Amino acid sequence: MQARNIIYRNNRNMIFDIVFGLFDWTLPEGCNAKKLEYDLMTTGQAAIFWEEKYNSFINTQITGQSSLDIYGFPFIYNCIGNGYNRTMNREKIAYMFNTVNIYGENRIICQNSPLSVIDYYANKITDIDIAIQNNINSNKRPYIIGVGDPKQVKAVREALRQSCDGEPLVIVDGDKFTGVNTSVMKIDSPLQVESLQAARRNTIHECLSRFGINSLEYDKGERMITAEAESNLDSLAITLRSMLDARLEGCERFYKLYGEIIDCKPRFMHKEEIYNYVKNNTNSGTYAADTAR
Repeated sequence: MQARNIIYRNNRNMIFDIVFGLFDWTLPEGCNAKKLEYDLMTTGQAAIFWEEKYNSFINTQITGQSSLDIYGFPFIYNCIGNGYNRTMNREKIAYMFNTVNIYGENRIICQNSPLSVIDYYANKITDIDIAIQNNINSNKRPYIIGVGDPKQVKAVREALRQSCDGEPLVIVDGDKFTGVNTSVMKIDSPLQVESLQAARRNTIHECLSRFGINSLEYDKGERMITAEAESNLDSLAITLRSMLDARLEGCERFYKLYGEIIDCKPRFMHKEEIYNYVKNNTNSGTYAADTAR
């Protein structure tokens, strides 16, 4: 169980590192882009506002307070930071969400954090990693040893460990192996590492596509036809727009409150064409420039 937890944490951190670097922020002095993105990704909502106490703009995690309006939005938000807690009217803050899909069951505003998605895929990838290791081990020792005396199990297991680790196996006449009744059953376990690694890559791609990231890898010689490529790009762009538009709505609220421009753009390590696709197929992101003109 401890080994599985280590593998799981490594896979979870791998996904976090990619997803948390999905967007690039341009924020006013005093704000922290990493903390803003962390709050959006982990709690599903955050806010930026002017804090007179610090004579600066700050960004914090938020939670809804008091009664809700007709659409389910709180009139009051509790703004939370390290050693900071303040209740603010929503008209005084530029609040924002992680995605535009903010409604949960019964049309209640939910925190729509991607943590459950990350945990789900981290567990799936971990299961595949363990299957790969088990398949390798079964081919290293493709047999089951039967021991007649339960007291000899530990001694036989230690002898096998020494043999597999390359240590010299020394058996002294008259020691615990004298009179041991053993039988060996071979295991027919085909090596499936290649197919399991392909399943691992596909699972990672499936996970990242939930965040609008194209990481699809193809076998040598394989090519996607134009229709397939465009369909895949459409799906990724829709996912990306849901997250990007939600952030840009927060940028728009900030501009209306303070007359200053902040911005959020997608940052990709794999396929820049997705960003170009979104840029060319949405009017979002141009509100501040158009208003300034």
